Amino acid sequence: MPFTIILSVALFIINLILALAEKYKTLLQEAKYITKIDRSKIINISSIGSVSSYILPDVFSCFMNTYPEYNVNFYNYHSYEAYDYVSKGEVDIALISDDMFFNDIETIPIFKEAMLLVTSYGSKYNGELHPSVLDVADEIRLPWNPEYDLWHNFWFRSTLQPKVFLDQMSLLEYFMRQENVWAIVPVSVAYHLKEISNIEIHYIKDAPPDRFIYYLVKESNKQEIIDKFLDLLNEKLLKIKGLESLIK
Repeated sequence: MPFTIILSVALFIINLILALAEKYKTLLQEAKYITKIDRSKIINISSIGSVSSYILPDVFSCFMNTYPEYNVNFYNYHSYEAYDYVSKGEVDIALISDDMFFNDIETIPIFKEAMLLVTSYGSKYNGELHPSVLDVADEIRLPWNPEYDLWHNFWFRSTLQPKVFLDQMSLLEYFMRQENVWAIVPVSVAYHLKEISNIEIHYIKDAPPDRFIYYLVKESNKQEIIDKFLDLLNEKLLKIKGLESLIK
């Protein structure tokens, strides 16, 4: 075998060994850093999209300013996902809309709020409205909870196609700019939209049932930090017109 080939192979092996040694050094440093993390100072929170988009930003800001010694890990999970993550201990507290039974997890009501109709500014819909006068072809449909779905299916045939179906709450304000569109939303969403966009709010005759939001917790050693978060959340809820906090 020519000497140049032997030399090339030797250099390749040396470079490979050096790269592996550097990688091993990095892994050791990361492992040392991980062992230094105080996980008792981290709160893992999850929430459904409507609460995280329209209520939690102010709460997180206040929490971080009030308790700078704590760190927040936040996740956007649907209700059914949240139960599993809380059960595994990967989430300390989760805010959900669809309550279920799940072994070893407490499902606790946190607030309730009325459902309102919001329309684009200057639309053909005026005053207090009955579901029978609403055209599904103008609807921005959102899946709030099973109780709302039952109400919706009673007044509007499930086979009818809305103008838009949304599962991402943060996009609602953009679709509300379309002419003559309407959506049925909780109080917290309605008044937030009113602050940031040009919409109109209407009361509904034969309205959907109030929306309940719950929080999920499992027995843990983080109850103190969870209580601090709930106290700040309660302060925010008490400021929202038409919403009733159920935090004790």
